[in-house]
Amino acid sequence: MQIFLISLLMVSILSLLYSIGEIVSFSRNKFSWMLSIALVSIFIMSLHAYLLFTGIILEFPFLLGWYIPFNLFIGPFFSRYAEQRLKIPSTTKLFPHLIPAIISILSLILFHLDGSLYAKENILATMKSPTSSREFPYLGFLNLHFLIYVFISGRKILSSIGYRKGIEEKYSRIMLFILLMAFMVSLFSLIGFLFRSIVFLEVSIFLLIMILIGIYFLRIRTPEFFGELEKIVRRGRYIKSRLKDHDLKNIQSELEQLMENDKIYCEEDISLKSFATELGLSQHQLSEFFNDFLKINFVSFINRYRIREAKKLLLEERETTVLAIAYQVGFNSKSAFNSSFQKEVGCSPSEFRNKN
Repeated sequence: MQIFLISLLMVSILSLLYSIGEIVSFSRNKFSWMLSIALVSIFIMSLHAYLLFTGIILEFPFLLGWYIPFNLFIGPFFSRYAEQRLKIPSTTKLFPHLIPAIISILSLILFHLDGSLYAKENILATMKSPTSSREFPYLGFLNLHFLIYVFISGRKILSSIGYRKGIEEKYSRIMLFILLMAFMVSLFSLIGFLFRSIVFLEVSIFLLIMILIGIYFLRIRTPEFFGELEKIVRRGRYIKSRLKDHDLKNIQSELEQLMENDKIYCEEDISLKSFATELGLSQHQLSEFFNDFLKINFVSFINRYRIREAKKLLLEERETTVLAIAYQVGFNSKSAFNSSFQKEVGCSPSEFRNKN
């Protein structure tokens, strides 16, 4: 047990120092805050375990259980950091992934208000024999949550790079090794909780220490790591791209022609399919062009031009109603126009007209 406690303390210290380093480097990497939250979550989780097993938590019973939401933060924030850092498109927003953590926070608030978690005898029973408590095996499902995110992240990275390139390239092999280690940490923890084994938990904590130390030295010795990995991901995506036989600059030129001269965005029923036909591309090719090359989706791209035209008409044709201008630039309702205008400009069309 002594080794286990020392290991928990080491994880706490390392993760805290690492998270501080990421916060300091925020100006150089705008996604550092995601990694910082994940590392702070590891710090709180391991510190909570240390306080519980040493009995210190008896002095601070209101802290009991608060590692649970932070445990549920680790997977989503690590996964999203990897996606953003490597420029791998995310299929969903971050918030839905945080719902389990939010639910656990609300549940803990209710438990603490009830006061049942403050019962000293419950804490003492857990300290005396932590693996024999009724709740112990259920804690393994928290590790299963992280296990799933590690698997999904690894699959996304391999899919973007290409499975063969993932094994051949030096930097991708390092990333896959880190993910494999993280997978093993979660797997050993899961087994430790399900089978009430401190030995498996000690192994998982030891592996986590190795990961934190390894990542630290990786960042020091190879600061170009993520940059090189991003290039590998970009090459892998290009190899599989539907646009690899097309001149992207030529597509952009034709696109600007349709938007600037033909004002195709004013057509109310314009769709990705009809737009693709105009450019001689498939629907999937044009979608890839918008998402990967222009870094914007089709609807936002069209609305940007519509709002730009609307701003011009609102000032030049002051007698024309806002609704008439909305229809003129391609919107099919005033509410859709107002919503898009507010999002793009920061005020309503009427307020924009009155201010200028």
